[in-house]
Amino acid sequence: MSFHAKSLSLCLFAVATSLFAGDASPRGHWSGTIDTPNRQMKVEVDLDKPGKDWIGTLSVPEQNLPGITVDQIVVDAEKLSFRVKGVPGAEPVVSGAVSADGQSITASLSTPQGAFPVKLTRTGDPKIEMTKPNLPVAAAFTGSWNGTVEAGGQTMRLNLKLSNSGDTSSAVMTSIDQGNAQISVDTIEQKDNTLTLKIRMVGGEYTGEINADGTLIKGTWKQGAGAQPCDFKKAS
Repeated sequence: MSFHAKSLSLCLFAVATSLFAGDASPRGHWSGTIDTPNRQMKVEVDLDKPGKDWIGTLSVPEQNLPGITVDQIVVDAEKLSFRVKGVPGAEPVVSGAVSADGQSITASLSTPQGAFPVKLTRTGDPKIEMTKPNLPVAAAFTGSWNGTVEAGGQTMRLNLKLSNSGDTSSAVMTSIDQGNAQISVDTIEQKDNTLTLKIRMVGGEYTGEINADGTLIKGTWKQGAGAQPCDFKKAS
């Protein structure tokens, strides 16, 4: 074999080795668990980098919580951290490291209640559904609204703020009796006098109809298998 043939053979071997050695990048679909004091919770994490910035989601299948947004994603060599956005009362941070072969992540979930072990295994390519911007709503729906909903035998006070900005709309739901925890609304849909809001973080959906003078939205809050009346009055 000539020198050039040997060099070519070595180059091909190096390429093949790099392809099968594993990818230490966190890009992918990950399945695993979070070990809490009460139980082991199954989760799925998707991380991707379609451009210059990382994007990601976290899902809890057994609680029917799909695609919770994670942000502040930091990738430094094999180290990884991200924040779970919009959790009522706290926004937990996952921090850890990707294994050398790129097939597992060992991390911890930091919360006000403590830190809990997280173990994830790579199971495929990322499966992130990009959220479409919400279209503007009619002016009658914008502003601050106060309401209540029954939860666990208690009356919970809520505040809903809806706003338009250019060709998009946004909304934030505040649970006053849960430390003024703020939760971003993921989906905002308006059809005639009916408003529908979806919040992935809590697996909740609200549907209500505004009255003729625009002072009351009368509707229903659904979460899991339950449904409760929930009316919002326009704040003065």
